[in-house]
Order: sequence, then C-alpha cells, then structure tokens
Amino acid sequence: MKTMLMLVGALLFDDPAQGITLGCLRHQLDTWIADTHDQGAIPEDPHTVANELKRNAQAESKLRGEFGLGPNDVLLKTLDQPAKNP
Repeated sequence: MKTMLMLVGALLFDDPAQGITLGCLRHQLDTWIADTHDQGAIPEDPHTVANELKRNAQAESKLRGEFGLGPNDVLLKTLDQPAKNP
C-alpha cells in the first residue's frame, strides 16, 4: 500500500487541481506509517542489510532446489504444491 500511495501521490503532485486528493493520500500514508510502525525513513545498518540479503539468497536457493527450479525459472510456487525432491 505504501508504494501504491507514493506512486499515485507522485502522479498527482504536478496537477494543482488534485491538491485535495494529494493531501488525503498524504494523510493516509502518514496514518499507515504510524499504524504499522514503518521504519522506512530510518537508514538500516549496512551490515544488517548484507546479512539479510545473504539469508534471502540462501532461502531462495533452498526453495529452488526443493522444487527443481533453475536460476532462470520464476519462483512462484504455492505452498500446497509438493516438492520434487522432498
């Protein structure tokens, strides 16, 4: 939702006739950020980000192996599909 509101807000920004709509969207985004405790405005520690990316890559590799997918196959399996190599 955050990305969608930001995109719509960017499209409305240049149109003065959309000022009220843009204001409403900004309010909705601010409310969403507060309600979800979104931390997007706070830079993350580069070491933490690197570790998270490494864990994600390892998890993706494991899933690809379990479902018999190559590096160019799209990983869009549903959880109820059985693994090829259980």
